[in-house]
Order: sequence, then structure tokens, then C-alpha cells
Amino acid sequence: EQILFGSLGIGGKVPRFWGVSGVYTPLTPQNLALTTANPKEPIIFFQKEIKMNTKNFFLTTLLLGLTALLLLTGCAQSIADAAPARHKLPGTWHVIVGESVNGFPGFEAYHTFNADGTMTEVSSLLPTLTESPAHGVWAKDRDEYDATFELFAFNEAGELDIRIRVRMTVTVDSDDHFSGVADVDLLLPDGTVEKGVDSSSVEGTRVLVEGAG
Repeated sequence: EQILFGSLGIGGKVPRFWGVSGVYTPLTPQNLALTTANPKEPIIFFQKEIKMNTKNFFLTTLLLGLTALLLLTGCAQSIADAAPARHKLPGTWHVIVGESVNGFPGFEAYHTFNADGTMTEVSSLLPTLTESPAHGVWAKDRDEYDATFELFAFNEAGELDIRIRVRMTVTVDSDDHFSGVADVDLLLPDGTVEKGVDSSSVEGTRVLVEGAG
């Protein structure tokens, strides 16, 4: 909506006047209703024009709405990023691996999950010289975490026999505890993969920082 206003100069001279739209508009007899017969007396007038462009109004409103939404989303993400990390996987965990479905004895291990999605594992089986440390990757899947890591397995002569792949899914149910299951695949020298040859339960306790003394 645009309001135009101005005054008629003394002596009947018609000046230009300033409109809200930011342009000078000439005043003509057609848009001026004279209210006095005295030409010496200034005449005060106003004119009201409706110039509403519906399409432009809609686009402007939509743009403002989208801008506000982006700002709110950014603020929400910033708040989430600043929130304390709870129930997260990164860190080092002492892991108890239960006896497997096929009867392989349980053992202990340390799993370290890095923030970049990589991980390492060492286990209590290392002194037997039957396996190497493991390296792998992990990712969050909704309310769970998936991890896949691989290691070398050696025969009694200390020679490389096969590679072992472990696929693990765990739930971090508190800041310092997780539980889940691990499935074992065999990666044979000829490239054959034997999936799901064994399975075990896993339970982890986070290693916490404790100072000396």
C-alpha cells in the first residue's frame, strides 16, 4: 500500500511531490480535489493508491520464511554440537568376548574407537602367536554402532594362514558400558569369504582417565 502526500504551492503553481515509493510524481488536476477557492491559500491534500503486487508479496514472504528456517536450523545444530557428548563410542574399551556359539573359549581385548571412524584391537590371544592386532572402521547406525575389523591368523609354524574379519554391533547403554554381538568371517587365501562361521557376545567397559596419587 502506498501513501502519496504533498501541498499545492501559493499562486496555483503545481509542484512535484515525494511518494513513499521513492520517486517524484507530478501533481495534476485529475488527482487533486480542490477544497478552497482562494488561490493564495495553500491547499493540503493526500492521495492513496493501492499498488500491491500479490506475486512479489508472496515471494518475499516465502524468502523471509526460508531465511528464518535456515537460521533456526543453524542455531539448533550449534546447540547440538555444543552439547556434552553422552553415550558415545569413541574412546578405549576393555571388552569381554564370551564363549562362541561353536565353543571357542572366551577372551579379553582392548578396542580403541577413534573419532574419525577408525579403530584398533588387541586381545589376550596375542601371546599365543596365533593372531595379529586388528584394524578396522566403525559407524553409527540409528541407536547402535557397527564396527568391522580384520586381523591375520597364523598356523602352528607361525606362517600366515588366513585373515579373520569380525563384524560387531553394539549398543552403548550408558556413558561407560556397551553390549552386543560379534560375528566372524574367514577370508581365505584364494579370496573366498566364509561368512558367519562363528558368533560371540561382547561387553565393553570404558577406560577412564585417573591421575596418579
